[in-house]
Amino acid sequence: MEEELKEETLEEEVETSENNEEETEEETDDDKSKETSEETSEETELTVDDYNKLKEKNKQLFARLKKLEAIKAEVKEQKPLTNLTKENIDFEESMDVRFLKRDGYSDEDINRLKIIRAGYKSMGKNISLLDAVNDDLFKAILEKRKLEEKKEKAQLGASNGLSVGKTKTMKPEEFEKFRKEKSEEALRAMGFKR
Repeated sequence: MEEELKEETLEEEVETSENNEEETEEETDDDKSKETSEETSEETELTVDDYNKLKEKNKQLFARLKKLEAIKAEVKEQKPLTNLTKENIDFEESMDVRFLKRDGYSDEDINRLKIIRAGYKSMGKNISLLDAVNDDLFKAILEKRKLEEKKEKAQLGASNGLSVGKTKTMKPEEFEKFRKEKSEEALRAMGFKR
């Protein structure tokens, strides 16, 4: 922020100094025309003095311009603090990855989220991995994967053989005999005698 302000003020000063140079050049041209048109020596001396003053001012402006250009070059040469921001981004990303893994996302999902985040970065939007979870594309990918898992489980269940059990069939007389035996056992277990 501070560097931007410095650059703006430097540019303004460069522009004003360039404008002043143009004015001094115009004034020197006017002074030369005055010298040729005016014949009195007193007026010529005044214009020569004015010319010398303008020439001196022009030198000062050029020196100022060179100084400003040197400062501007130094500002451009200074590298921004990319290490801190890069470390900060890496820290945020690692924390996001931890949160995502805690929530049950796989490494493959996290890689997809990184790709989605890169797409947003290319559009000039900086989002976190946690924000990328809410992206419509990622939601569609998750939904598709869940449907595929359901299909896979359904196919495995039918071919497993455990889901289809063999049932014994009893005749009504056998069932009545079985029921009486079990109910008598239950009553004896509860302390009733028959």
